[in-house]
Amino acid sequence: MSLKRIALTVVLLGLSRSSALAQFTSSIQGVVTDSAGVPSVAKIVKLDRGSTPPPPPGAGSPITGIAARCIDIQGGAAVNRANLWMETCNGSTSQKWLYSPVDKSLRSSGKCMEVAGNKRKPGAKVLLDACTVSSGQTWERRDADRTIRPVASPTLCPQPSAGSPALHATLEIATCATGAVAQQWTW
Repeated sequence: MSLKRIALTVVLLGLSRSSALAQFTSSIQGVVTDSAGVPSVAKIVKLDRGSTPPPPPGAGSPITGIAARCIDIQGGAAVNRANLWMETCNGSTSQKWLYSPVDKSLRSSGKCMEVAGNKRKPGAKVLLDACTVSSGQTWERRDADRTIRPVASPTLCPQPSAGSPALHATLEIATCATGAVAQQWTW
C-alpha cells in the first residue's frame, strides 16, 4: 500500500475553532476518495493550534478612496504603529492590501491595519501594526455601500481625518454616515 499526502479541509459547523480543536485530542480517521472515486483511508494525526494563519501570499491591490487617493503606509516602511494616510496612487508595495476572510484582517507588507489601541470611538487613529488578530484588527468589507468597518464596532468607518480629500490626510475612525464619500473605498 502506498501512502499519498492529500489536502483535507474539515468544516465543523456550529463550533468555534478552539472548541472544535479541543474535541480532537489525537487523531481523526475517515474514508476519502480521490479524483477517480477510489476510496482510501485518511487519518489526520496532527491538528495545529495557534493563531489564525495569514492569507495566502499574493500581490494585493490598492484601496482607493476620496479624491482617487490610495491608503498608504506613511513613509512607505512597514513598521509597527506606522500611520496610514492618503497618498497619490503609485502602485507601491505599501499601497497593496490583502483582505483575509479567514481572520478578517487587512494586511500590507506583512502587517495589519488596526484601530489604534482598539479604541472604539470617533477620532481614533487607524495604524499599521504587527498582526495579532485582535478585535482592533478585524474588518468587514461591505461591498453594497463600499465601506470598511471594524467588526467590533460596525457603526464606525475609517476615513481620512475629518473626511478631508487632502494629500497625506491620516486615517481615523468616524461614525459611519450613509453616502459619505470619505468613507467609501474601492479595490
